Amino acid sequence: MCKESATADDVRAAMPHPVAGSAADPIALEPVDDVVVTTLVDNVYDALLTGDNTITRAPLAAGTAQAPQFEPGFTNVGLMAEHGFSALVTVRRGDTTTSVLFDTGLSPDAMVTNADRLGLDLSGVHAVVLSHGHFDHVGGLAGLAGRRGTRSLPMVVHPLVWTRRRLARPGGGADDWPTLSKRALTGEGFDVIERRQPSLLVDGSILITGEVDRTTDFEHGMPPAHQHWTGTTWEPDPLIHPTAGSKAAAAPATSSPLKSGWSADEGLHRC
Repeated sequence: MCKESATADDVRAAMPHPVAGSAADPIALEPVDDVVVTTLVDNVYDALLTGDNTITRAPLAAGTAQAPQFEPGFTNVGLMAEHGFSALVTVRRGDTTTSVLFDTGLSPDAMVTNADRLGLDLSGVHAVVLSHGHFDHVGGLAGLAGRRGTRSLPMVVHPLVWTRRRLARPGGGADDWPTLSKRALTGEGFDVIERRQPSLLVDGSILITGEVDRTTDFEHGMPPAHQHWTGTTWEPDPLIHPTAGSKAAAAPATSSPLKSGWSADEGLHRC
């Protein structure tokens, strides 16, 4: 939250500026007929928000739970919210519909539970894209593994997604963060694809942007308490490289049952 007005120098510093190195732009995308982005996990669920002709909100009645304290023996609980994020991106081209998971939330249960409450079948997902390796964006892979059957499932990740990370506590000590296991994911049938560069999915109609360079002076990354293991020592981990977002060539409809909380390095954008 900004507490004071920005100066002219602040505005100039926030403007994008050229970065050394080769560029991948422009990338042409094949047009699609329909794109629906369904938020499966977010930090907040607000059942009082209303929808419109482009946004559909999930009501409290989307989820129920047994509760003998109520006369019918159950109560409405809506959707699960947690410290994490997950979205299901569904793209239609003619008679072909393709679904891609963008992140999977914090816990093994929230993503699959919310998908069930929304009537979505995750067994038909065609690919998984992980924005980055923090455990609050990948924890739902455990729940997905039990839903996807025996077929191989492509998973696009940044090469540094396997990096060990921790959070140093003030006054000493540190909390180690769960680290993804490539061997475990491969054993579960995920076809892991490590890429820094852009990738195209669904016959060239979805773009996975790849690693996104910071081109503004105000983006400083994570504070020094966030650390990564170099193989010999723990060092500050200010540059959290994302696999980044996705783009589709058209998006006339969007479903967002949870309050959206996009962050700068993991946006899923529409053209």
